[in-house]
Amino acid sequence: MIGLSGCSSDSSEGADAAAADPSPAAASPSGSPSAGADDDILVLRPGKPGEPAETGPTEVAENAHNDADVEFMQMMIPHHRQALVMADLAKTRAEDPAVRRLAARIRGAQAPEIAFMAEWLSTKGEDVPAPEDDTVDVGMHGEHMGMLDADALLALVEADGAEFDELFLTGMMGHHQGAVDMTDDVATTGTDQQVAELAADMNLGQSAEIGRMEDIADQL
Repeated sequence: MIGLSGCSSDSSEGADAAAADPSPAAASPSGSPSAGADDDILVLRPGKPGEPAETGPTEVAENAHNDADVEFMQMMIPHHRQALVMADLAKTRAEDPAVRRLAARIRGAQAPEIAFMAEWLSTKGEDVPAPEDDTVDVGMHGEHMGMLDADALLALVEADGAEFDELFLTGMMGHHQGAVDMTDDVATTGTDQQVAELAADMNLGQSAEIGRMEDIADQL
């Protein structure tokens, strides 16, 4: 928004205006309201194409959220939790050092994001998904989210060495792609700035990790 301020190149006109209007605003050297009247400052709001601009008092718009923001945060928490389960398995089951490093990186990024999303939901007065509800979310949204179903997760738990590496990379690539799809969705349907920034960071980071996993898989 562009602030508007009055000015004149003719000092005599300013003096005449001050004489005609003895108010403090008119008596000030700039012809603007005196200190303490900031709420009366006008701003220019550009209109739509073909429409004139409008002026009005300054306003600070609230960072409103909508149902799409809430759904994204509530679905992404169990999504991240499953990624942490998968990454923790890699500590003892992965054979390739690159897989173990990738898993550690995933843990380092997604654990703080879970805490942030839970705090955001709590602050907004929304429900924070409990760990025991994660399997319900998988059943309802798993395919779109790219989450592993119970059979795929069990196979990962029972695998070791090179077999684990292959299953981990395949599963995590699909998992990450589900997250990327979710961030794309909320980017067009959400309204909260914090959610938009988080989604953009997730999109960038997990897209890069998909590329890294593809490279590791090619070298196995």
